[in-house]
Amino acid sequence: MELHQWLLLAGTCLLGAMTPGLSLAIVVRHASDGGKRNGFATAFGHGCGIFVHALACVLGIALLLQTYPLVFQMMSWAGALYLIWTGSQILRSLKPAAHSAGHTDQRATQRTSYHSFLDGLMVGLLNPNLILFFLSLFSQFIHPGASQLVKAELVLTPPILDIAWFMLVVVVLNHLPKGDGMQKLKRPLTGLMGLVLITLGSRLFFM
Repeated sequence: MELHQWLLLAGTCLLGAMTPGLSLAIVVRHASDGGKRNGFATAFGHGCGIFVHALACVLGIALLLQTYPLVFQMMSWAGALYLIWTGSQILRSLKPAAHSAGHTDQRATQRTSYHSFLDGLMVGLLNPNLILFFLSLFSQFIHPGASQLVKAELVLTPPILDIAWFMLVVVVLNHLPKGDGMQKLKRPLTGLMGLVLITLGSRLFFM
C-alpha cells in the first residue's frame, strides 16, 4: 500500500475512533472508576473487538453476514441486549455497598480489571455498524489481487490506532485533578451513562 493510501486509511480510522460515542463512554467510565490500569484494559479489549471486525472484512466474513440479514439482525440484537445489561449493571453499582473490607476491595479491583477488558471487547465486537463501516472503507483499498501485506495493513491499522487513541484518553483522564467537585459529579454522570446505555440498547433492539 502506498504511503498516501495508508495515511488516508489511518486518518479515517482515527477519526472514527475519536468520534464521541459508546466506545469513549465505556473507556471513560472504567478509567474513572478503576484508574489507568482498568482504562488501559478497556482500551485493549475494544481494540481486540475492532481487530475481529477488520479481520472479518478482509476474509469476506462480514460480506457473508450482510448477505444473510437474519444473522446480521441476531448480531444487532445481541449487541442491544449487552448494552441493556451493561447499563443495568452500572445503575446497580450506584447502590451503597452493604459491607466493605480491604481484602474484598482488593479482589473486586482485580475482577474489575478483567471485566474492563470484557466490556471493551464486547462494545467493540457487538457493534454491527462497524461491519458496514469497514466494508465501505476497505473496498477503497482492497481488490482481488491485493497482496498479503496490504491485507495485513488493513487488519492491523484500525485496532492499533484505536488502542492508541483510547490509551491517550486514559492518560489524559488520569492527570486531571480529582477534587471534591469531580467526586460529586461522578455519581450522577455514572447514573446518566447507565440510562443512556439502556436507552440505546432498547432503541437498537426494537429497530
